Amino acid sequence: MNFPPKDYLEKVKFQEYDFFIIVSATRFTKLELDLAKAIRIMKKNYYIVRTKVDMDLQNEKRSKPRVFDREKILEQIRSSYMNSFHDNNMNAPQIFLISNHNLADYDFPVLMDTLIEDLPNEKRHNFVLSLPNVMEAAIQRKYNVMKQFIWLEAFIQEVCTLPHVQRKACDMEKLAASLNFYQFLFGVDDTSLESIAKDSQ
Repeated sequence: MNFPPKDYLEKVKFQEYDFFIIVSATRFTKLELDLAKAIRIMKKNYYIVRTKVDMDLQNEKRSKPRVFDREKILEQIRSSYMNSFHDNNMNAPQIFLISNHNLADYDFPVLMDTLIEDLPNEKRHNFVLSLPNVMEAAIQRKYNVMKQFIWLEAFIQEVCTLPHVQRKACDMEKLAASLNFYQFLFGVDDTSLESIAKDSQ
């Protein structure tokens, strides 16, 4: 970023975003802190996502195997970020510790739920459907969202069987397309299954 955080936010049209996620891979830098200040001035929600915590744990375990304490190290990482905010007279936002290699571990499920909760209703649906099928929690959330649509499709199909309903009112092609979409959404379509099979070889 070659220009001040406030100018950066204006350049990316910050008004169009519901919230911001500041991603940090190591220590919390002054640039990230300045960006957080600019976002706060503009009265937007933001979150801190600290990645690669698995590497921190591995390094600590390798260097101090006898006193290694997973939860204590994670708390130290979180506290260091919180202290950076407190030292600058700022309330710390929610801080999420995640691993790019293991999304189901650490804080990623909590981050996912937080973002879903904070999104407007009209955007929440699309966000949930865009979640990767790499952990049970994401698949369950997709299932919960899609249940209402599946019931709607089933209702339409039931209406199509009534004698007084003309066949043209029942678009079987749309129903088939919906079923194909559900397969793709949950990664059980032919293309996705073939890709998984190749990766597992």
